[in-house]
Parts: sequence; structure tokens; C-alpha cells
Amino acid sequence: MAAKPDKPLFVRLPPDLRLDLAAFCEAHFKAPAVQVIQEALRHFIASEIEASDPAFREKYLEARNRLSGRPAEAIRLVPKKPG
Repeated sequence: MAAKPDKPLFVRLPPDLRLDLAAFCEAHFKAPAVQVIQEALRHFIASEIEASDPAFREKYLEARNRLSGRPAEAIRLVPKKPG
């Protein structure tokens, strides 16, 4: 079951992933873990939507709008600038 957007989300990470996260945070100017997870999740979702077929993107937008209680609206994905 998917997490409700208005409820806190608690995730159990396997030990190897917790180690990777801790090492990355320490190496990345002591970045807070929550900030790293948020950025990684945003990047993952955007890349999956960009790489998927239009039907998946439409299902994602419908679910997002339904869960947020907002009317449907398009989001624009901007490709990463080279370099």
C-alpha cells in the first residue's frame, strides 16, 4: 500500500544502504540524510517519468493530483543541461 501524502513516512533501509547513505552524507559536506534522500527521490521519479511511456506519465499525474486533492495539471520536465 502506498504511503498517504499527509502522514509521516518511515522507511527501514537495509544495513548496506544505511552505510552508503551515511558515507555519502559525510563525504558530501555533512549533508543531512533527509536532504540527500529527498534529492535522490526527486531525481529518480523525474528520470522514471521521462523514460517511461506516456501512459505511465498520465497514471502518475492522475494519482498525484488525486492524492493531493488538486485538479489535474501538466508538469514540465526540463532536460538536464550538458556539462
